[in-house]
Amino acid sequence: MLKELGVETVLPEWLGANLLIKGFPEFTKLTIGSRILFPSGAGLICMVENQSCTLPGDQIQKHYVEHEKLSTRFVRAGYKRRGIVCAVERPGEIHENDEVQILINDFAHPMQ
Repeated sequence: MLKELGVETVLPEWLGANLLIKGFPEFTKLTIGSRILFPSGAGLICMVENQSCTLPGDQIQKHYVEHEKLSTRFVRAGYKRRGIVCAVERPGEIHENDEVQILINDFAHPMQ
């Protein structure tokens, strides 16, 4: 996305991120019902892909005023890369550098 926008960096907080999970390149493609589990027992359940919109692009634009139309260009650059919206399935503490477990909901093999 950085290359497409022509900028050096985009910080997660500019995009409205609450959590940043590294090491799972296909994160946005997690299916509805997939779970993210933390060592404390906290758990999140994936609800929907976060839709791309101009609001995060507006934040990026504030940091790169010399670049034109970043707000609208972000919509295309962020497509299928915006992350996901989750609900808290089980409350608990989440700490920086927690190693998470991701359980992918596989609709191709329904529960019996």
